[in-house]
Amino acid sequence: MQAKPTDLTAVMRHDASTLPKAGAERIAALAARVMHTPFAIVCLSDLEPVCAGPNGACALDAEFFNATFGAATWATEQPLIVTDATRHSLFRANRLVTAAPMLRFVAGVRLRTADDVCIGTLCVADQLPRTPNPDQIAALQDLASLLVSMWSLQSRSDADSVTGSLTRRCLVREAERAVALSARAGTDLACISLGIDRFRLIEAAHGQALGERILQKVASTCQSQIRAMDLFGRLGGAEFSIVLPQCRMGDALVTAERLRQSISLLADEFGATPIPVTASFGITSLSQRHVTLETLLVEADAALYYAQSEGSDRIVVSPAAGPGPWPETTPVIAPAKRWGG
Repeated sequence: MQAKPTDLTAVMRHDASTLPKAGAERIAALAARVMHTPFAIVCLSDLEPVCAGPNGACALDAEFFNATFGAATWATEQPLIVTDATRHSLFRANRLVTAAPMLRFVAGVRLRTADDVCIGTLCVADQLPRTPNPDQIAALQDLASLLVSMWSLQSRSDADSVTGSLTRRCLVREAERAVALSARAGTDLACISLGIDRFRLIEAAHGQALGERILQKVASTCQSQIRAMDLFGRLGGAEFSIVLPQCRMGDALVTAERLRQSISLLADEFGATPIPVTASFGITSLSQRHVTLETLLVEADAALYYAQSEGSDRIVVSPAAGPGPWPETTPVIAPAKRWGG
C-alpha cells in the first residue's frame, strides 16, 4: 500500500514506526473480539502489517491482505464493507478468497489523524458472509480512533518539546538501526554534532524566551536542509546531532558547511537588533570501521568540543574518521580545520 504524497509527508513527519508493535497487536485482538471475527489486521503506512485474532497472533498473509483489501480501505473515505467477497467484483478472484483461509466478510476503516491525514487502516475479516450492523462499524471506528491516539501520544513523546526534533532517546533508537544497517550493507554513515556558540551568554543577556526561539529557528533551519532519511535530534541544551546514512565524509562536510552558513544568516530573525547566532560542528563517520553508535557520538562530540574551544563558527573532523584528504570539500570550508591536523 503506497501513501498519497500528502499522506506520506505527514507520516514522515510523525513516523508511524513509533507505535510499538505490541500496542497495534492489542488493538487488533480487541477488534477481532468486538467484531467476533477470527482475523483483524492493522496497517500503518508502509510498515509491516500486524495481524491478530481474538486471542492473539493468527495465521494470515497480512502483506497480501494489506496490498488488496487494505489498499481498497485506504482508497475510500467511507468504511469498506464486503459482505461476501465471492460476489464482489474486486475480490472474487483474490487468493485469500479462492484459497485458504477463504475469506468472505471484510470490513475496514481508515486510521486518520486529528489533521485529517490517513496513516493506515484497521480491518477485520471472517470466513463466513456477514452484514455488520451500524453499532459494529461504529465500534470499529472507535478502535481506529484509539489506535491513532496511541500513535499520536507515542509520536509526541519522541519529539523534543521545544524544537520538535527527535529526543535523544528516539534519536539513539533510530540511529542504532541505521548504524546496524550500514554495517550489514557495507555502506558509509556520517555523524554530525552541532552546538550553538555562546548560547548560554545569549540566553542570559536576552532571556529564556528568545533562547527557545533561537533553538527552534536553528532546528527548523537544519531540518529543512537535510535529506528525509537523515536523523536530526536534540541531545540537550543547545547541542544537536545529525546521523546521515549512506553518506561519505566529503558529503557530510558539504552538509555541515551548508548548515553553518545558513545558521550564520539568522542574526536578523529575532527582532530589530541583530543577534549574532553561529554554530560549530564536529563530524565523524564509520569509514569502513565496525564501531557502535555510542562511539560515533563520542567522536563527534569531542570534535565539536574542540571546535568551540578554538573559537566559534567552524567545522572540525574527528581524527578517528581517517586521514582524508577531503578534496571535494576542503576549498568550500575555509573556516574549518582538522582536529589534530
